[in-house]
Amino acid sequence: MGADLYQSIIQFLQGWGFLPSLGIVYVLSLVLFWYESKHVNKDSNSVFDQWFVATFVMMIWGRVAYVINNWGEFSNWYWFYIPYEKYGDQVYLFRAMPWKLFRFWDGGFLFIPMFLCYLVISYLFVVYYKRWRWREMMIAILGSANFMLALTLILYGIFINDDNIRNYGIFILILVAAYLIITAILKFLYKKKRDIFVKLGQFIIVLFTLGDIWLISYIFLSRGITDIDTYHVYGFVIFASFMLMAYIYDVRSNLDPGAEESVQSLDKKERGYSIFLRQAKKSKQSEDK
Repeated sequence: MGADLYQSIIQFLQGWGFLPSLGIVYVLSLVLFWYESKHVNKDSNSVFDQWFVATFVMMIWGRVAYVINNWGEFSNWYWFYIPYEKYGDQVYLFRAMPWKLFRFWDGGFLFIPMFLCYLVISYLFVVYYKRWRWREMMIAILGSANFMLALTLILYGIFINDDNIRNYGIFILILVAAYLIITAILKFLYKKKRDIFVKLGQFIIVLFTLGDIWLISYIFLSRGITDIDTYHVYGFVIFASFMLMAYIYDVRSNLDPGAEESVQSLDKKERGYSIFLRQAKKSKQSEDK
């Protein structure tokens, strides 16, 4: 029964096509990103622009990386000045250079560069454009990126009949699922003790990031991949380590007594200024009388 269902799903996806199936992956990853963002009280309208910008740039860079990696396939192709050719009743779009560079529906992307690009653009957008706290958004970004990569590898392994690639995607998906399940259990157990849940959740995020760095690097560096993919895996290890340090620093700065004291002193000044305004208003009213 289970094997028949699995084969039915595979046949359905193969009949539908790789790119339309990636559309499902995109939507599911967006749902996970929205779900995690909602936990930190981010309005849905304010997080979607970050998602769309990051994924748009991600797709561009994935295509650029593919072209660079397979330049021999493009450099020897003939050039034509218009983006279509017509032979009899048949019309061919974007078949000649330079238009062939934009023929993305053939599936010409490199997934590891896309994965790293999404993380980098999301970090820059959240920290420097939105000016949000990194500790609030890191897991939404890192979790959705891993979820998207996992499902993409599973699909790609299915379409090219490569069990190793499919299994790599399953391993990454298990890591994401483990985080979601553990977080849900902790939330249920400590729903009335928010401080404990927050601290345990932060610890789980650190463990998830460390596990992700190890898993991604082990999966891809232990396998024969292209040079450009290898460089991006190294880039991920470096950037993920940076993200983790920025997360820990942001969490610790939130617990800094000096920072809390400065906020409290600022609140006192604001309260004192409000009292001064009320007293001045009362004095003016008494003079008018």
